[in-house]
Amino acid sequence: MSPEIVCEEEYDHRCDTWAIGIVTYILLAGRPPFNSPDNDRDDLDHQIVADPVSFENLDWSPACKNFISECLTKDQKDRPFCAKMLYHGWIMDEKAPIVSDAEQKKVVD
Repeated sequence: MSPEIVCEEEYDHRCDTWAIGIVTYILLAGRPPFNSPDNDRDDLDHQIVADPVSFENLDWSPACKNFISECLTKDQKDRPFCAKMLYHGWIMDEKAPIVSDAEQKKVVD
């Protein structure tokens, strides 16, 4: 859920951009960017609303990290619409590295 949904605020289609960022992160890392080890809903909600996205120990290209960071912008007014993200350099550059071979192997294993 995007921060605006967690906070029960009005939202628009930019919550879909948030979802794309979450799904992209999960597909590449094999885990979600926000996670409560104890399945504590309040903790998870706090992370979604307040905590920055961590790319620690993830060997991803700067363009990939930028794409996900833009999708996961906390303030929906600053978050781009999905249509804009289609033209992001990481999506448009067919030769752009996604993740390293070692990182891919960690997800598969």
